[in-house]
Amino acid sequence: DTLLILPEKFIGLNTFDIMPNSICEVLKASLNEASEKGVSMGKQYELVLPNQTLWFELSVSIIQLPINDEKRFIVLSKDITERKKDLDNLFQLSQAVEQSTSSIVISDLDGNLEFVNHFFTQITGYTFDEAIGASTRILQSGLTPKLTYTEMWNTIKSGETWKGEFLNKKKDGSLFWEDVTISPVRDDSGEIKH
Repeated sequence: DTLLILPEKFIGLNTFDIMPNSICEVLKASLNEASEKGVSMGKQYELVLPNQTLWFELSVSIIQLPINDEKRFIVLSKDITERKKDLDNLFQLSQAVEQSTSSIVISDLDGNLEFVNHFFTQITGYTFDEAIGASTRILQSGLTPKLTYTEMWNTIKSGETWKGEFLNKKKDGSLFWEDVTISPVRDDSGEIKH
């Protein structure tokens, strides 16, 4: 159906004669791995058609027929085009966050850092490894009113977005003003997770 060719047209043909070289190389590698290990999984190939490009993932198992000792394989090819598009979109979003000129952080519900982007490390002086797992309190200078933090936590825990300013402290002790927007991150069920 994908190639718009009847299955009967393929019977008796050698796969390596009808598929593009790039796909044949992936298939050969999968067959070789299955010959050695009994199974090969996860190798991917791209199929370029006139009106679309599709991605597939191979699963190959060696099978022994009781008639003789000749090696035979069962090859399953799964269309992973949508998964590949989703991964590409996720990668693009990840790159945008990482390359942003705004400090972007994700914390758990207790304010422990789970992610910081490159701009955060540049501004604060903390490395990625120093920040991850640390409390957001590492940035507190003691000069932002406690009421500001109380209002912030009440707002975001109620599911709303909070906007305000903090006078924060860098790793070296120097101070900086930060204009902040904090939004709760929800899971598919609507529960706040980060």
